Amino acid sequence: MYLSEFLMNLSAIFTAAIARRPRLCYSIYKSMRNSKEAAVLDTIYLDNASTTFPKPACVPEAMLRYITGCGSNIARGDYSAAYSAEEMVFETRERICSLFGGEDSRCVVFTKNVTESLNVLLKGLLRPGDHVLVSSMEHNAVMRPLRQLEAQGVTFSRIPCCADGTLIAEAAEPLLRPSTRAVVMTHASNVCGTLLPIAEMGELCRQHGLLFLVDSAQTAGVFPIDMQAMHISALAFTGHKGLYGPQGTGGFVLRPELAAQWDREKNRALTPQQVTITSNRKVWWRCEKGHSYPAVIASRTNGSGCPYCTGKKVLAGFNDLATLEPKIAAEWHPTLNGALTSQMVSTGSRKKVWWECPLGHVWKAAVYPRTGAKKCGCPVCAGKTKAPRR
Repeated sequence: MYLSEFLMNLSAIFTAAIARRPRLCYSIYKSMRNSKEAAVLDTIYLDNASTTFPKPACVPEAMLRYITGCGSNIARGDYSAAYSAEEMVFETRERICSLFGGEDSRCVVFTKNVTESLNVLLKGLLRPGDHVLVSSMEHNAVMRPLRQLEAQGVTFSRIPCCADGTLIAEAAEPLLRPSTRAVVMTHASNVCGTLLPIAEMGELCRQHGLLFLVDSAQTAGVFPIDMQAMHISALAFTGHKGLYGPQGTGGFVLRPELAAQWDREKNRALTPQQVTITSNRKVWWRCEKGHSYPAVIASRTNGSGCPYCTGKKVLAGFNDLATLEPKIAAEWHPTLNGALTSQMVSTGSRKKVWWECPLGHVWKAAVYPRTGAKKCGCPVCAGKTKAPRR
């Protein structure tokens, strides 16, 4: 089919759609498909690792049926077509959850592709100081976000692979650190097609209490994946490869314990399914340690976490100076700081306060230099300044 003929037929479809004539739309589309099928039969396509082609006929037919027969947004109207759209999305969530062995269809999140899914997962879950294990076969969709997160204090180590891409699984455990929080791994290489031992690595993560994030771009719909049996915490997928869907579709599935950070009690009737990942709405969250805090949804999906765990806010008894550094807090001046106490500042605070050492020397200094790597103490005792005359 020549380009001019294709564009004419496409224009005819749009015209028929505007005139609400779905049968005419379908007949024009069918003639286009039949003429194209002849060309497809003469084509040898070898780029399925990028996107599968040709798609099964049921895929464009389902898309056309939705556009011409429903076409409504979800959760935006109180009429039959809107309800039909919601039912389709709900059924899709259920099928995806079942396909990947998920526990709860409410933990299925839709994105534009697997790259966006991996960015949301990595930047939403990892925090400064976290260490991650990856294989040496990872796609840029994993490595570029990790390189960006390096600037924020996230580190990673590579589990080596053989020349054919086979993972050296026994090399993983020696790479673990006390700060290791997750293993991020592709299920299959897009370069050499090697399958990585996801079940074995999932068991390692279970034994060490680590998050296990899997990139299933090359395997979703091709090889069986069972999140529960493989101990997968989050599975990122795309629609346009082994699932034979169109471009612009993808998502990820979470284990319920990860999705549980949404504070259902304080958000009341509002659920994660009713908001988008780019929403500027402020809602309540509850971190793994039980801290409840308000935050904008978009900031969370862009990498912000619990303000108490990251030291941005002070929580008495958890991250305050008196709790974490009692010896330094003992030198807090009892009167010169007014109502401010050592339970009201964090160890990373840049606020200047008054101190008094055991010998009675009084000086003013920020909190962080005292608690940081240098552990600065009394400048008089250190010989840096002279004791003030009494």
